[in-house]
Amino acid sequence: LPKACDGSHRTLRLRISASGGVPPELSLGNVIANERYAARARIPHADLDMRPLALRIFTGLPGVRPASLPNAIVPTALINGRKVDDYRLPVELLRNVANVSVTSISPDFPTVRFLEHEDAIGCHPLEEGVTAAAIRRVVAPGTVRVSARAVIDHPEGKPCAVGLLLVNLASDVKEEIDAISNLDRRRQQILFSGWSEVAPNRPIDINFMLEGPVDRTMDLVVLSKAAADSVDFSWLKVFNFRLVKHIEARPAQELAKEAANVR
Repeated sequence: LPKACDGSHRTLRLRISASGGVPPELSLGNVIANERYAARARIPHADLDMRPLALRIFTGLPGVRPASLPNAIVPTALINGRKVDDYRLPVELLRNVANVSVTSISPDFPTVRFLEHEDAIGCHPLEEGVTAAAIRRVVAPGTVRVSARAVIDHPEGKPCAVGLLLVNLASDVKEEIDAISNLDRRRQQILFSGWSEVAPNRPIDINFMLEGPVDRTMDLVVLSKAAADSVDFSWLKVFNFRLVKHIEARPAQELAKEAANVR
């Protein structure tokens, strides 16, 4: 675009439509990073149609170039003195996923793994117990929301149930999973999203809203279990992990008042 505009800043008006199972997601002042788009010309054009398009979308004043930002979803809002940080979980952290499953079955294939070329966590539930994938120390203090998308990544895969669990670093992950499996009502402090059923070719969104910000660093655990008698080809893929964190900040009015007092 800078070359097309002779290096000057211009406002580009976009008409965006989407097809498929993933709804369009535009930012409200944030950068959209690592999304995949394709260009389509109004008049058929062999050099343009369906070519991959790297795209960042900002909101702001027409013709005014936004400030330089990193290639990530970044903090952009101050609401009543609170900064809202909406970001994707870095791939480097997903690579360190660990298998903490609670089951008596010993399969001859890995039930938890990082999918290198898809930036996703792969899980396979078993006929008994809970398959669990732990991502250590990724939930920061102040986190109020954790979300992800999930799908059975095989056309003949049997449905399964999936959920997200937050666990304190000092807690025993398997004890927390047992408490969920046994419906232990005494464990009021368990932070669990609940179970959602997922089937082939029908991605679902898991949105885990917490009652309040967490006050310490925690582990994020992806849980899956059988939803029927069979788990044949039940290859679960969980991806697009996003977290929303509140960071307390001093309101601009207070900062201005303090500066005035100093003067």
